Amino acid sequence: GFAFMAMGLAMLMTTKTLLSNLVYVGLFAFGIALITPVLAVLVSKYSRDKPGMALGLLNSANSLGQAGGPAIAGYLLVRYIHLPYLLTALLLGACAIFLTVKLLKTPEKLSQFFVE
Repeated sequence: GFAFMAMGLAMLMTTKTLLSNLVYVGLFAFGIALITPVLAVLVSKYSRDKPGMALGLLNSANSLGQAGGPAIAGYLLVRYIHLPYLLTALLLGACAIFLTVKLLKTPEKLSQFFVE
């Protein structure tokens, strides 16, 4: 999911037509659709004693990002038009690489999510 989001944002900087813009935003949205339910499951699974509180904290962090993100992105956009897209794409790409390397080093940890 992080990789799709990073690719979609990086490609948005090169868009010249409405069709390519829609495709790149669709790629970004596909990444979000992959990540959102997985995050909720991971948060509830790792917080065994109080999953409701943990999901509430996840929702609060999400809301904080949605409130503060546009202000930061607006500031960066004034500095250089591609800066918010570039920085976010780099951050998402780094997350994708980090998680891929971590899963390749410890594949047995991945199986614990599929076995009850």
